[in-house]
Amino acid sequence: AEGEARAGGRGGGGGGEDLPRPREEEAPGPSAAEGGRLVDAAGPPGEGRAREEQPQPDPLWMNLVDHQEAAPGEASDSGGASGDSAPSEEVNRRPLELAEAGGEEGARGGTDASRSNLHWEVSLFAERVNEGCVKEGELLAEVKKIDVAARSIWPRASVAMVGSQATGLNLPGGDVDLCVLGVVRDLETAGSGFRRSERDDIARRLKNLLKLLKGVVTKAKIISKAKIPIIKCTLSRLKLPCDISMGAVNGHSAVSFMRRQLDTYPGTLRPLLLVLKAFLKDRGLNEVFTGGIGSYMLTNMLIAHLKVSGNDPDLGNSLIGFFQLYGADFDYRNLAVSVKSKQGIIDKPFAWFNTGKALAIAVEDPQQPGRDIGYVSFRISEAAEEFLRAATALKAPYSKPEEEAFSWALVQAAGQGFSQPCSGFPGLQRIMDVERSLQR
Repeated sequence: AEGEARAGGRGGGGGGEDLPRPREEEAPGPSAAEGGRLVDAAGPPGEGRAREEQPQPDPLWMNLVDHQEAAPGEASDSGGASGDSAPSEEVNRRPLELAEAGGEEGARGGTDASRSNLHWEVSLFAERVNEGCVKEGELLAEVKKIDVAARSIWPRASVAMVGSQATGLNLPGGDVDLCVLGVVRDLETAGSGFRRSERDDIARRLKNLLKLLKGVVTKAKIISKAKIPIIKCTLSRLKLPCDISMGAVNGHSAVSFMRRQLDTYPGTLRPLLLVLKAFLKDRGLNEVFTGGIGSYMLTNMLIAHLKVSGNDPDLGNSLIGFFQLYGADFDYRNLAVSVKSKQGIIDKPFAWFNTGKALAIAVEDPQQPGRDIGYVSFRISEAAEEFLRAATALKAPYSKPEEEAFSWALVQAAGQGFSQPCSGFPGLQRIMDVERSLQR
């Protein structure tokens, strides 16, 4: 998104009718896509990633992003459960199923009967998010139209979906982040952005692309002054906000990182992240450009908590633990989040100390060690206060009406679904407007 690009964070079916093909533009020489998959290769600073010489590839929209299996030992280094084979993405994205007491074993041992009521609320919330989101096939059909338009101008281009929509970590109505690759220089990191001359060229190219997207997108405008120029628009058929950028390959890499973490923490990371994202959105603390906590940084904070807490299989306990850690226990002045470390939390490096702020959070970018991505969240003191309030609210036992509402929600979930939009969430309702969070 525009704000994240300015702040220095990470970046952000049917084919439809045939589109007109304007005069083809010539892609840049050394940094243009050569039709292969992205590969890590050393090169001079500022140069794009090297690419393998291969025949014309399938467009990236066909499978979103190549699902990269974690190398042996990689999940262990990142923390959490490890094993010979990582769970498939389907495990992370399928709707959660309620089992009766004493049923299915949990991710890390223990039976369902031992789980807290709040655990089931978090699980149910993740299931309801699945039900409220646009179907993947419908979204891919719209992305294909944009991919076709891009290829009609630049034959070697491909459109990749990045951000939360690409990993299933989006809330209903969440932004769609797309990146056109193979046209301009690949931007490995979003911190510096493109040079001014490059931004002018990218803005011109985005304008040409936008001419072919009439009927596909509406309410479109080009943000040319951002470090990473984008088209901000709305997908006409799905009514979803959409950002289209160029060359921000770091967003592509972030998707691979997120998917590896979902494999490392199956059944835990996704439902907790969805609740935390909804909580921050409810408080107006989810946008980086307003000093809030973005999805990428929030993921790192949660992984650090899971490492510290031992990845408690009870989602309710883990949620309260997160709020307690960052609301009261975390020493913001002297500690930093670093999921590359085994502990998840390290002593804050001297270079990351911010003497101008009474309270600041430091979070190391796992894809660019040594880079602090937390400095942009200048409202962290507000977030810490909200975290502490949430921990206090969730620790209180259920009242009798709340217990009855929760018990009835379990019956509904095991049968024909929910009769009311926010039924079944008496605990979560204490800390956020659940019904609004589930609306598209």
